[in-house]
Amino acid sequence: VNQSNYLFSFGYNFMIQDDFFGPSVLIALGFANYELDVDSSTPLSLTSTRYKGMFLGIRGTMPVSDDRRWNLGASLKYFFKSDLTESPQDSGGSSNTITQFSLIGYYQQNTRMRFTGSLDFSLFSSRFDGGGSRTFQATDASQKFTTLSGGVEYLF
Repeated sequence: VNQSNYLFSFGYNFMIQDDFFGPSVLIALGFANYELDVDSSTPLSLTSTRYKGMFLGIRGTMPVSDDRRWNLGASLKYFFKSDLTESPQDSGGSSNTITQFSLIGYYQQNTRMRFTGSLDFSLFSSRFDGGGSRTFQATDASQKFTTLSGGVEYLF
C-alpha cells in the first residue's frame, strides 16, 4: 500500500494585533490530491483510489502563555468540489465528501525558529450510483486517517 497527499494553496494571514507572533487567522484557497494505491489481488478485493478537489481553508492560532511562546490553534478545510477516481475497476458515479480538521500547537524558540506539532483528522467518503465495472456493486465507501506530526520551522 502506498499513500500520498499533495496540497497547493495560497492565502492571506490576518494579524489580530500589531504583533507578528500574536493571534492570527489565515484564510486560504487551494487544491488537494490524495492517493491510496493498493497491490493487485485475485479475486479483486480492493481498488486504488484518488480523491482530489478544491477547498477553502481557515486556520486560527493564538498565544496561550504570558511570554507568547506557546501557541495553540485549529484549522479546517472545506472541500466545495471533490472527485474520485478508482482503478483498476470503478464503482460508478459518485457523490464525494472530503473533510480535514487539525489541532495545532507550537513553541516559539526565538524570532526565527519554532517547534511545531499537529493532530490531523481526514475523512474521505463516497456514495455510489451502482453503475460501475465491479462485479458486485458498491453503495458507499470511506477512508479515515488520524495523523500526529511534528517538526521545526525556520523563518527567513
